[in-house]
Parts: sequence; C-alpha cells; structure tokens
Amino acid sequence: GAGAGHGAANGHGGVLYSPSGVYLASMVEYRLVIRDSTTLSVVALFSCLDRISTIKWAPDSLRVLCFMKERAMCQVFDISEPDWTAKIEDRAAGIATAIWAPDARHVITIAEFAVRLTAWSLNSKAVTHINAPKSTSPKCVTFNPTGTHMALAERRDCKDYVTVFSVATWEPIKHFAVSTVDLASLHWSPDGSAIAICDHALDYKLVVYSPDGKQVADYVAYENGMGIRSASWSPSGQMLAVGSYDGVCRVLNHITWKPFAEWAHAEEEVGSGGQSVLREPDGVVVYRETNAPDADGGVAYVVDELPVGIPTIKPAMDKPNPKVGVCSISFSGDGSYAMTRSEHMPCAAWIWDMKTLELASVLIQRQPITSASWDASLPRVLLTTTPGGGPDAPRAVFMWTPDGASCIPVPNAGFSPESVAWCPALETEESSFVLCDSSGTSFCCGYVAA
Repeated sequence: GAGAGHGAANGHGGVLYSPSGVYLASMVEYRLVIRDSTTLSVVALFSCLDRISTIKWAPDSLRVLCFMKERAMCQVFDISEPDWTAKIEDRAAGIATAIWAPDARHVITIAEFAVRLTAWSLNSKAVTHINAPKSTSPKCVTFNPTGTHMALAERRDCKDYVTVFSVATWEPIKHFAVSTVDLASLHWSPDGSAIAICDHALDYKLVVYSPDGKQVADYVAYENGMGIRSASWSPSGQMLAVGSYDGVCRVLNHITWKPFAEWAHAEEEVGSGGQSVLREPDGVVVYRETNAPDADGGVAYVVDELPVGIPTIKPAMDKPNPKVGVCSISFSGDGSYAMTRSEHMPCAAWIWDMKTLELASVLIQRQPITSASWDASLPRVLLTTTPGGGPDAPRAVFMWTPDGASCIPVPNAGFSPESVAWCPALETEESSFVLCDSSGTSFCCGYVAA
C-alpha cells in the first residue's frame, strides 16, 4: 500500500531522514522543519539568518547543520535542546563546503579556493585550522569507519599528499606523498584497512594505501584514454568497484587488487538507430517501462527478450567532462547486489548479482533516471525519472527487487517526483520512503506494507 503526505523543501537534498530514521528534516527558504518520520507531525521549527542552501544531519541524529551559501555561514540546531544554537563563520576565508565529523561534535568547513580546512568544536568552541586542502570538494576528505581518524588530500609544491589526523585532537599522525598526478578523490574502506585514491579523469590510475602510508596497490586498467569516473567500496570492504569513461565497471578484490569481474555495459551498434544493444548474458531479466494495458494512462513494466535495444546519447567528445562512462555505482545495504548507471545510456539501470558477479537485471525507463536509493536492510532499490508527457501525465516511482520490478503510481496529481530516499532502518513493520519534486517545494512520503 502507499500513503502520501505533503510538506515543503527547497532544492535537491532539501528533505532528509535522520540517520536513525526517527526524524525527517526539510527546509523552506530560511526555515528548518523537523518532523516525526512516521506521523509527519512537526516536532521542531528553527529559523536561520538567511536562505538555507543545504542541510545535513549529525551522525547521532540530534543536531542539524544548515549551510547558507550566499552568506558563507553555517548554523547548527539541536532537536533535544531547542534553545541551543551554534553559528559558524570564517570571515577571513569564507566557507565553500561544510560537513559533519563522525563524532557529531565537530563541524568541518573548507574555505573558498581551498585556502584551509577548519574543524569547529561545538562543545569547547575550539577552532583548528589545517592549511592546503586539495580542493573544496568533500571528496578530498574521508574518515575511517570508527570515526577516530580523518584522511585529508593536500597539494604542496605541485605534488599530492595525504595527511591522517586524529579527530580527538586534530593532530597529524601520518603524512605521506602519493603517486598520483592530480588526485580527485579519497575513499577509506569500510573495514578500515585501506584508503583508495583515484587520479584525475585524463588518465586511468587507482592507488591504494594503508592508513600508515604504505602503498599496497597501483592499478591501471588501460592507458591513453580518459580514466576513472566513479568508485565505491562494497559494504564489507572486500571489493572495490571502479567505473570509468570506457563504459566498464571493474570489481577489484582487496587481497591482490586485481579485477575479478569486468562489467561491460551494452555497446552501440551500427544500424541500430542510435541504440546500444544488449545481447548477453542469457539469464538477465530486462524490464522495460511502457504504457499500462488499462485505460487510465498509467505505466507498467514488461519483460523483454534478448537482444534488447537501449536508448543512447552521442556525447560531445570534444568538450570537457563528456557525458559518457560509468557515472554511478551503489551497493545494496547487505552487499548482495550492486547497481551501475552509464551516463550515455541515461534511461537504464544495471543491477549485478554480487554472488555470481553477473548481470542480474536491467531496467529501461522511458525518461532519464534522476535518482536511485537502496533500502538499508533489504536488497531493493527505488528509482525516479524526469517527468515525461504533459503536466497532467500520471507519475510513478519504480522499485526493483530480486523477485521482480514494479511501477508504483504517485497518487497526487501534479506532483512529479525527481529524487527518492528510503528511510534508514527503523524496527517497524512497514518501511517508508520520501519523494521530492524538481521545484523542491513539496515532498511526499510512501509506505511499503510488510
């Protein structure tokens, strides 16, 4: 069954469940609204000094960080203490990025132009400045699974370095040079044993270091071509999936750091009318979105036989950042499945079985996929797509499970879901999810009956 409730948000990511799943936060202009995630009744209301750009929950689900980009300022509010508030401003260098430290007691900001990184203690009001972060992107910061250490990418004298800090004292523990040309992202493994580092997009290079600075792997899949686009650890930390511009996702194991699976996405064929054609493997189940057989204008999935054509965009390869290659990789909460998306096939989602490392299913939508969310506990994924048809065309959200896929109609006329998120694990009979529309002015909650 599905239920729906209305609220308000501003922009993508403007509606967020707390990590505990108990609360749902949304933002309306300069106001922060906290609701009970099951009843949707308002628990707390907070006002910021300016229009909120993004909101982020603290890992302990008690505080919310509001970032106001126009004013380069953060405010923090506490659900349990409505009178308590914190204001964070870096008047000298500004704020480009703001994130929580895993201890939920520090906020980390990166200044404009990556001048410095600053850790702000909400308890002691101590401020620690760290110079020369690599970029203003949160991808240059990563934490170990227990949250006791932070690894930061740095750039000094035209070389890349990584420094590991203790979160308790913000003292550097280890500082080492890395063999990248111009590193793009850091990924600390879920088992804490390794830090994977992706080089810039122009060359394929992945290096893996232990937290004490020893290089344990250097992997180059191919040369003379654009390199890595996305990387994701499996929940166990035993596999690292690396997607690249050549349209292949390579799954490396954590012992030899060699690929034991290469997931190729369908190739474009001459004479197929600008489509890519999927011909194998035999066991793959292909679901294609189509008009529902009944007369109400809804949508449904049909199962297609191989070979099957997948709509493909021809990217402009002479411009920077071409829309091609594996742009996203995500694992189900239990690690049993992975989903990949290739940007030049924006209407397709590829689901891989991690037990067999084979393609299990492909979902082919009529419109480009805008967001996807795995359930935290069960292997099931929700998708939203850009709205097609007129403003009154029926809208749906799409769900895949190992047993089948379904199109769930959205009951609210005129509401077009463009992003989706499952509620994190709450020990309740029914699970819920939230849908946000593209204008960011409204959201709707759905419930999946057990």
